[in-house]
Amino acid sequence: ELDAAVKEIEADIASLGKAEETFKTVCDQKSEQILADGGEPAAQLHEIAAQINTTKNERQSLRKSLQIAKGLIERLLSMSKAAGRATSKMIHHGGIGALASAAINILHQKGVGGSVDRAREGLQEFGRALEALNVAPGCERDSELARLGVMLCHSHAEFSGANATVSPILDLICQATGLVQSKLDEVESAVASLEAQRIEVILNV
Repeated sequence: ELDAAVKEIEADIASLGKAEETFKTVCDQKSEQILADGGEPAAQLHEIAAQINTTKNERQSLRKSLQIAKGLIERLLSMSKAAGRATSKMIHHGGIGALASAAINILHQKGVGGSVDRAREGLQEFGRALEALNVAPGCERDSELARLGVMLCHSHAEFSGANATVSPILDLICQATGLVQSKLDEVESAVASLEAQRIEVILNV
C-alpha cells in the first residue's frame, strides 16, 4: 500500500512539473507576441526584463563570491595544518630556540610556503570580489561589505611563513560571507518578485 501511495505521489509531482513547464512555454509564446505588437505592455515587459537581467547578474556575482570564500577557507585550513606539522617537526629536531632560518627551511619543506601563497591569492581574489559587488547608497550592510573587501585585499601582507595567523582572517571571512548570504537572499527574493510581475503583465494582456 505504501509503495502504491508513493508511486501515486510521484506521478502527481511529475504531472505538476509538466504543467509548470507547459505554463512557462505558453507564457513565453504570449510574451513574444506582446513584444511584437508593441505598446505599453511591451514597454513594461522590456523594463522588467532589463531589471531581471541586472538582478540575475548580481545574483551570479554573489554566488561566485560565496564559492571563492569556500575555497579560501579550505586554503587557510590547509595552510594552518601544514604550519602545525612543520612547527612540530621544528621543535622535535631543533627545539623552540632553533634559528629562524632553519625554521623557515622546515616550513617550506613541509609545503607551508605554497599554502601561504595560495591563501594570499585567495584573500586578494575574495577581496576583489567583494569590492566589485553592487553597493546600495546608504546601506550599512553594503558599506560594511566594501570595507571588509578592502581589509581582505590587504590582509595577505600578514602572512609570512611561520608568522601566518589564520583565526583573525577566518573571522573576517565568516563575517563577510554572512553579509553576502544576507544580500543574496534579498536578491533571490527580488528575482522571484520580478518574475511574478512579468507573468502578471503577460496574463493581463
